[in-house]
Amino acid sequence: RLLLGLSGWVTSYGPLLLAVGVLVLFAYRRYRATERGQELVDRLKLQLPVIGELVESLGVARFSRTLGMLLGGGVPVLRSLAISSGGAGNVVLQRAIEGCVESVREGESLAEPLRETGVIPATVVEMIAIGEQSARLPVVLERIADTFDARADRTLTVLVSLLEPALIV
Repeated sequence: RLLLGLSGWVTSYGPLLLAVGVLVLFAYRRYRATERGQELVDRLKLQLPVIGELVESLGVARFSRTLGMLLGGGVPVLRSLAISSGGAGNVVLQRAIEGCVESVREGESLAEPLRETGVIPATVVEMIAIGEQSARLPVVLERIADTFDARADRTLTVLVSLLEPALIV
């Protein structure tokens, strides 16, 4: 009964729903194009139950892999941080990483300012601290990236399995 009622309602108001949907999409894209809008949307993405975990995993994996490859290739730490922060794919993560540059420039380790941001997961910060102490940071960063890529794959699998029943309905 619910599906039949919904179908009748959509049939009656379909063009209006389509027009409202297009206007909402247009307004969203305009707002997302602003700096404030991008930060708000990215912050909200990180707080969503399943999607937040996926966004965080992908951002950490991209950052870690890029930073690890750059450091392994001999690029200086500050330059590597500046480059890899842009690869996070999320403004909140990017700003947290960029905020660490000044502390690293002053001689502090990378792990401590990352911990203070509260955005990077504690496990990642601990692994980075171990990588710095053992002078194997590029290898540890690659391992972090692999771990978070696998975590993102698992989260995506859960997300798809949740969407399947909705698509059937």
